[in-house]
Amino acid sequence: MRSFTSTLFTAISLLTPGIFSAPGSPLHAVQKFSGVKKVGSYIVKLKDNVAKDSWLATHLPDADLTHDYDSDFLNAFSGKFGQSAVNTIRASHDVASISEDGFLTTQANNRRAMGNILHQPTPKEADQTAIDLIFTYKYNSTGTGVDIYVVDTGINTAHDADENGHGTHCSGTAAGSQFGVAKNASLVTVKVLDDFGWVIYPFCDFKFNLIITARTGRSGTYADVPVILMDDEQVRIAGLNWVAVQAKFSGNPSVVSMSLGGGTMQTLDDAVTAASLSSSFHLTTAGVHVVVAAANNGADASGFSQSRVPSAITVGATDITDKRASFSNFGAVVGVFAPGVSIISAWTGSTNATNGISGTSMATPHISGLVAYLLELLGPTKPDVMSTLIQTLSQKNVLANIPTGTANDLAFNGISA
Repeated sequence: MRSFTSTLFTAISLLTPGIFSAPGSPLHAVQKFSGVKKVGSYIVKLKDNVAKDSWLATHLPDADLTHDYDSDFLNAFSGKFGQSAVNTIRASHDVASISEDGFLTTQANNRRAMGNILHQPTPKEADQTAIDLIFTYKYNSTGTGVDIYVVDTGINTAHDADENGHGTHCSGTAAGSQFGVAKNASLVTVKVLDDFGWVIYPFCDFKFNLIITARTGRSGTYADVPVILMDDEQVRIAGLNWVAVQAKFSGNPSVVSMSLGGGTMQTLDDAVTAASLSSSFHLTTAGVHVVVAAANNGADASGFSQSRVPSAITVGATDITDKRASFSNFGAVVGVFAPGVSIISAWTGSTNATNGISGTSMATPHISGLVAYLLELLGPTKPDVMSTLIQTLSQKNVLANIPTGTANDLAFNGISA
């Protein structure tokens, strides 16, 4: 005779399909976040064929959600969940994954001037000192007609919107009139970090700051990045969600520049690459070019989101003497290196403020700008083709301090002196 407990379990399973796994089935493992965790906060991804609103209404009607992502982009939600809710999520057949949320931050370190990014070659005389190296940036494209989405602390067109400066600095390098690689590309700010360089929370407040055709660390969490204004992983995912929809709506060639870092988060990686997802809204699948920082851990970049995403262009940092910066991550996932030490660009404080800072954050917008530069010249180009072109154009084997297994490629726009 079956026990009462067994009978009750069967009855509940029939009445509420999806809450419980079959008897003996393992619970979904909670994917761990390797960086600073946001305690009690999780990102949940449902299977593609699951109706999210119905699932939430049935299984978690009182859930404390912080983000409800566009199902066409990512069939997922995030929020603060107690152990009972976590158990329900882990036991459901409808769940693809559940991940711990965690904080991300800018990838800037400390204090090189623009103009040495796309040059050929660097002087190698033994008596040449860094202070003597002067380069002229030559270009035949300005990125006209291309949108660069800067997922960061914001863009300060009047030097007061971005109180941190990191986003303004990156934007100035990508498309600023003075320091920019693609000097006429349109900048769109997706503010996912607060004035201290941390992700803004909650993202669902939609305090979105949109600035188009702008010339110019506390941290957040991964849930924020895919929509608008974020503070954690949830926010970053939210920001990317918005970018995917906006890029499709505009129809313009689009580049996402992400000078952010944190730990590892598979949900964020999925939002960037969408390799396992069917929706045309996903970034690289939809033709959006994604450029990301390798991060500043002095370690293999394959251990960090989103630098480990194969379809993104992952950028490492070099100094003015063409050495890999000691802080720059490396490894097989790093597609190209660009200047990232003492980079001068726009800053906060006044309408003409500048600052020199360092990090893979500073290297990344050089490549974001280069992608926009090439898109104007070439027209519509698939992200994988662009990634290959960036590597093909690069100067080969001119960098020092490059570990075995890392491509020795320094960014170059193809214009010889």
